[in-house]
Amino acid sequence: MKLILENWRQYLQEDISDYIFLPADENSLFDALEQSEALSDVDGYDLMDKAEKLFSDSGIRIARNEELYEIVLDGEDVVGASVTGVTDNQERTLRFSIAVSPEVRRQGIAKKLVTNIIDNNPDTKIEAWVVNEEAMVPLLSDLGFEGYGGESDPFMYLYT
Repeated sequence: MKLILENWRQYLQEDISDYIFLPADENSLFDALEQSEALSDVDGYDLMDKAEKLFSDSGIRIARNEELYEIVLDGEDVVGASVTGVTDNQERTLRFSIAVSPEVRRQGIAKKLVTNIIDNNPDTKIEAWVVNEEAMVPLLSDLGFEGYGGESDPFMYLYT
């Protein structure tokens, strides 16, 4: 486990400045595309479709109460995305999932997606659904999340 953590931290030193992080709610996405000279011809609906396909290809099902939160581009290719949704329990909990293309994993994209969710949701209980245990448990633990119980309880929590 220690070796996994050391390797993970090494990858997080990578520069992610070449990637474009865009809000994925429909209005904000279209506004961001319109304001960008480089992306003004990009179809926002196509980006949303590609982000949903990335989740599907990663084996992550987007729940009915979840919506795309952020999309990451490498040029015009969708290489990462996050979804969020509020759970229907007594305590307001924001649940999220992250998907990153295998070709660009371990470059800090997932960490940036998670920190953006944390930073934009203060005073909120945040719940991560962990699908890729090897990658996400060390990353989320470093960010203060707790509680991973394996496949039978694949969630980690952070109280901001």
